[in-house]
Amino acid sequence: DDYLPGQIAKEGGNPVEFIGSAVFLDGAMIGVLTGEETRESLLLRPYSRANEFLVTYKDPLSPEDRIAARLKREARPKVDLGLKSDPAQLEINLPIDMEVLAIPSLQNYVTDLERQEMLRQSLEQQLEQKFTALIAKTQQQFAADLFQWNLYARSRVLTINQLEAVNWREAYPKANISINVDLTLTLFGKQLAPPTAGSGVGGR
Repeated sequence: DDYLPGQIAKEGGNPVEFIGSAVFLDGAMIGVLTGEETRESLLLRPYSRANEFLVTYKDPLSPEDRIAARLKREARPKVDLGLKSDPAQLEINLPIDMEVLAIPSLQNYVTDLERQEMLRQSLEQQLEQKFTALIAKTQQQFAADLFQWNLYARSRVLTINQLEAVNWREAYPKANISINVDLTLTLFGKQLAPPTAGSGVGGR
């Protein structure tokens, strides 16, 4: 879903394409996000009702294939915000659960625990890279916090005057931000093992 409207490869039907989102600042549109970036921005927000998505990511042992999965955010990201330093420091820890739904490459990630850990680390790294790229885009291109992290800034001060002194709008583009994804593979669909030549339907 790394598309904007007008980029989706489809023919016929309704010509209208709904994907991605527009970015507004002070009532003016300043940019756009693809469908994938929109999903990532929702996952990074502390309060979001969109906490479950169907996704695909590159298969580490078969890069031409993609792993299909259901991604779930069971808890809000933990944000450690340091305002006393200049620039501000943010450390985000995001716990994510992922259920693998399909492995087109037929690599044995189900019973081979070494490969399974390789898959988990690869998916974790892919997510961190995508989040890091999106955060950099919001700082460099938009100079705007799309993730509502200003709410954490509010919780660090006692008065309105102190909050105004923080000036989060100016502090955010310069902030040093790091993100750590804590990925847990929860299930591998209903198939207990990868199919073999001449095998029937996997067990449940």
